Amino acid sequence: MKIKPSNNELLEKIMRLELEAEHYKKQQVFLNSIYQNVDSAIFVIDIEEGGVFRYSENNNVHQKSLGILSESFIGKTPDDLAPFVPGEIINEVKQNYKRCLDKGKTIEYEEKIIINNQEIWAITRLIPLKNKAGQIYRIIGVSNEISERKEAECALKESEKRYRELFINSKSGIANL
Repeated sequence: MKIKPSNNELLEKIMRLELEAEHYKKQQVFLNSIYQNVDSAIFVIDIEEGGVFRYSENNNVHQKSLGILSESFIGKTPDDLAPFVPGEIINEVKQNYKRCLDKGKTIEYEEKIIINNQEIWAITRLIPLKNKAGQIYRIIGVSNEISERKEAECALKESEKRYRELFINSKSGIANL
């Protein structure tokens, strides 16, 4: 014979569950505020059967860097972004997602992306998430734009090249005192 819980026990359980729900709601608001206000572009890729990559989330910074709203991104595959992103870039993106799956661990790389005819350099980190069975079901992407740094590197290389040519082609003697 099973004993039914008393009304007091049920009320206590309900109150406990309400407190837990309130705690999780506050935690979700807190995490969402971080997600939407960091300086990094964050995007989420779900892995579907057959290895299909489908975007399920992205933050404000990612939307701004792509130049498209979340509604035009979420639920799409990389191939669906063809009007905004050139085909060769889409292929590189998919290869990086596949590389993350194959390695089964976080990968990081520099990439040049052309979006709406604008060249953008970024350092991107792909973080695989695994289910209880150990299978990767989602990838979290975090990108930071480094275009200014790349421009500075190119300018420095060009300056070094000009200095080296000046030194090599100089008809005068140069001394380091």
